[in-house]
Amino acid sequence: MPLSAIQSSVAKSNARFRTCVFGRRAGKTTLAIREMIKYASKPNRNIWYVSPSYRMSKEIVWHKLTDILRNLRWIAKKNESDLTVYLKNGSSISLKGSDNRDSLRGRKLDFLVMDEVADIHPSTFYEILRPALADSRGHALFAGTPKGLGNFLKDLYDKSMIDKNWQSFHATTLDGGFVSEEEIEEAKQILDSRTFAQEMLADFVESGQKIFYNFKLDESVKPYDEPTPNIIYVGEDFNVGFMTAVLFDCKQDGTMHAFDEIVLSSSNTDEMVTEIRNRYPTQKIVCFPDPSANAKKSSAGGRTDISILSNAGF
Repeated sequence: MPLSAIQSSVAKSNARFRTCVFGRRAGKTTLAIREMIKYASKPNRNIWYVSPSYRMSKEIVWHKLTDILRNLRWIAKKNESDLTVYLKNGSSISLKGSDNRDSLRGRKLDFLVMDEVADIHPSTFYEILRPALADSRGHALFAGTPKGLGNFLKDLYDKSMIDKNWQSFHATTLDGGFVSEEEIEEAKQILDSRTFAQEMLADFVESGQKIFYNFKLDESVKPYDEPTPNIIYVGEDFNVGFMTAVLFDCKQDGTMHAFDEIVLSSSNTDEMVTEIRNRYPTQKIVCFPDPSANAKKSSAGGRTDISILSNAGF
């Protein structure tokens, strides 16, 4: 199985634990399959591949792995129901998902691959899989694309700085050699800078768990110094503790400017309607309530829905 330069560097490493932070399509799955086959070439070895889900493991690896092993004529038996292939030399390779933690307990392992590590809880390795490598002094390969700063993949990547048993590798999508410069340049034009840095450059950047991850106060917020618009668009959230509303001016070019917010504690819909009307008595109000909110009772006994807003003069 031919390898790229970065894949070869990983394959040649003698470190017991290797962490690969690769951009998308940089070849980490191909590398993982190659390494599993290398370890399985020795007799009576137990090899596991673990991804965030059983289904993902099957879709990503199963057919590629079994096709290669079939061409090598190494297969003695394969069981597709539990995604395990048994080799003629007594070794086996099994594909697992971290979504079924109980299925990961109790087996001695000689080699472990954990893929898309940023989406796997650290306890899956430290509490369940790490002990399975202990008596055999087994090795492990961790691979993934970054997903913010505070996650399992970043922790593993940093271990090489403090532990001689660990080695870390980094590769952009371009480094992988499987995607052309033209494709990467096109992605750069389409993706925002954070997504491009994370997915293509394999950089650990600010967490992608935020709704507006590229929001920066000094760049994104500017004073609203225009006249109050004739039509005001309101985003309304019916929270239990606070009634909240954000008011927008919608421009003809499609952009929207938030220019006011209202937060009422221990309130109800009628009070929010009154507050908005008191602040903006002459404007037309178009309200967009949170569609996921449960129906709540207003002080008038009616349902919290758009009809109340309309009846109140909106």
